[in-house]
Amino acid sequence: VTTTSVTTTAPGRLIFAAVMDDTRTATIQAGSGFTLRPVLGSALATEDLVQAVAGSIAGTFTFSVAHRYLARVVAFKSGG
Repeated sequence: VTTTSVTTTAPGRLIFAAVMDDTRTATIQAGSGFTLRPVLGSALATEDLVQAVAGSIAGTFTFSVAHRYLARVVAFKSGG
């Protein structure tokens, strides 16, 4: 499962992605380099990472079984 991509212009951005399994039966794993933050059992999960290099990035997840899903990604800049 892959979200649409976002493009950052500087390193150090917080990348946050979320996915929802419409059937609530899949086990969800985070994509490479992301940290999984489980929410609501197997129905919803989030993941995050701090991007080391600016550029295009998408959230990625692995489902244990194929299902319909909704996935989104956002990038946050530090407030400083």
